Amino acid sequence: MKCFIKTIAIFSLFFLITSFILNEQHKLKTGFYYLADKEDGSELIKNVDGEDTFAVDKREALTVNDFSDANFALRYAKPNPIKVIELKLSKVGRKKWLKIKNQLSSTGESIVFICNDKIYLEKRISGSNNLENSTIDLVIEPNYQEEVIQIIKSEINDSR
Repeated sequence: MKCFIKTIAIFSLFFLITSFILNEQHKLKTGFYYLADKEDGSELIKNVDGEDTFAVDKREALTVNDFSDANFALRYAKPNPIKVIELKLSKVGRKKWLKIKNQLSSTGESIVFICNDKIYLEKRISGSNNLENSTIDLVIEPNYQEEVIQIIKSEINDSR
C-alpha cells in the first residue's frame, strides 16, 4: 500500500512539473513574422496590451538566430531623440533582411515583431540596406523596452 501511495505521489508530481514546463514553451520564436491573410494555418497572437489579436504566418521571417547583438541606441529625430532597440544582424540575417525589405516594398505585406508570444507593434521598422553593416531599429513602447532587450540578449546567447 505504501508503494502504491508513493507511486501515485511521484506521478502526480511529475504531471505537475510537466504541465508547468509545457506552459512555459512559446508558440513562436522571438523575431519578425508576416501577418497572415487568413486564420487557417496561422497562429493567433495578441498584441502586448492584449487588446487586439492578429493572424501571424508561422513561418519565421527573421529570428534571434539571425541577430548577432542587441543594444539600446538613440536616434535623433526632431523635436526629441527616440530610444530604440538596435538589432545587429548576422551575415545570414543581413541577406534575409534585404530580401524582407524588398518583399515588403513590392507586395505591401506587413511584418510584426513577436517576443514571448506577444506582438509588439512597431511605430516604425527601419533598417540599413547596406549588407556590410546592417541593423534594424525596433521602436516599441518605452515601458516594454527593458524587458524585450533582456529576452533578446538571453535568446541570442542561448542560440550560440
